[in-house]
Amino acid sequence: MRVVSIIFIVTVILSGCKKAELTPEQYKQWLAKEEALNKTVNMGDYRYTVRLLPNDWVAYTLCQNCNADKLTAKLNEVGDLRYFAVTIDNIAGSDNLLKKNIGKESEYFERLYYVSYMMKEDLELISNGKHHKPVLYSYERVYDLSSRVSFMTAFASDSVEEDFTLKISPKFFSRDPVTFRFKQKALHNLPKLLL
Repeated sequence: MRVVSIIFIVTVILSGCKKAELTPEQYKQWLAKEEALNKTVNMGDYRYTVRLLPNDWVAYTLCQNCNADKLTAKLNEVGDLRYFAVTIDNIAGSDNLLKKNIGKESEYFERLYYVSYMMKEDLELISNGKHHKPVLYSYERVYDLSSRVSFMTAFASDSVEEDFTLKISPKFFSRDPVTFRFKQKALHNLPKLLL
């Protein structure tokens, strides 16, 4: 009887340690709802939303006609980086964020240049008292199809040993920096992506 009880307890413990396995659609839904990976801050007229993207998901979104072998190859390309998707919305209205409160057209182009090329200088990942700049940055240009500013950025993950903070100090949108704190444990036991 005691042997049966021990086997039962070990089975329960091991099954609780197994990572969830999700299809791409399920993974997408899980990622959108996972509070530990999604952070939002409202500051003035702006809403900043940051999503920490697991490397499996980044690789999958870059993979065409993806299967297990192609996903593994993409994971190698994606590397060992920490990826973030960032969105800044104008919650005070539907105006194009880059055109908000501008006096002349040249101000719009100055803002466009800033978010396209220079905003990466105003991003940093803080971990264990160290400040790190992004190694990748890509602004999503949507012209007038959306009023928001969206970009992806990535930091070397070897620079992150503990809990970490993404700090955004945007030149045009806020006077104060906006910070997003993430727990390192949020990256443990991520679901497995099934293909």
